[in-house]
Amino acid sequence: MELSLNNLSPKVILCAAIVLVAAIGFGGINPYLPGGGDNAGYIAEAESLLATGQRLNLYEIGTPPATLKPPLVPVLLAGVIAIFGRNVAAMKALLVLFAAGSVLAAWWAVRAGLTSQKDEADDPQAGSRTAAGIAFWFALAPSLALYTHDVLSDVPFTFFVLLLIGSAGSSAKSTGSWRLLAPMLALLCLATLTRSAGVLVGGACAVYLGLEAWRGPQTERRRLAAFAIVLLVAVIALFAYQQQGERSYAAYM
Repeated sequence: MELSLNNLSPKVILCAAIVLVAAIGFGGINPYLPGGGDNAGYIAEAESLLATGQRLNLYEIGTPPATLKPPLVPVLLAGVIAIFGRNVAAMKALLVLFAAGSVLAAWWAVRAGLTSQKDEADDPQAGSRTAAGIAFWFALAPSLALYTHDVLSDVPFTFFVLLLIGSAGSSAKSTGSWRLLAPMLALLCLATLTRSAGVLVGGACAVYLGLEAWRGPQTERRRLAAFAIVLLVAVIALFAYQQQGERSYAAYM
């Protein structure tokens, strides 16, 4: 019997992808191979948070200190250190959990962005199965395994960004629903607290919602336009906040 995606349910494909990422991630943890040069920086910032309540300024004079390294990852690592001590393996295990969550978020983002309500009506499983297949290949991506074994912000940022994109796509499809606006704003803040580039993704999502408002059904235009405006205002506010004070690019221009 020939095995293909059409013979498998989306849940089976998605579960296999998550198990695969978890197996590769947990199986490849080596606390003695820290990887990239930023590992020590994130760990030192986390330890400083626990010891003094403030992050270390590890940048040399003349470079923007903290704009590219918002505080969420050091805060998460500080929580790990508080429980397990300075255990690099435990820190990498946290990233494995984010990687597994990123596969699920990738499925949601693709499903929300590639399928329409008509597609769902014709074949409810088709869009979900396609999204699960793409998420499975995402789980096999060498870069995902590489950055999962590095104490960096890449994987947590990917997780929050994919959730933000999925939230924007679901907002465009959920007729008459305002319930995704608050989670979308929360995800924008979390992504930006992980990496400053979160504002770029948020801006792209605002543009997407604006286009959906322009070309969508008349009954949904007001809601989607409101979503786009609120999200864009939040992006501008976060970007402006990033540029305030001495820890910003604006102070070095």
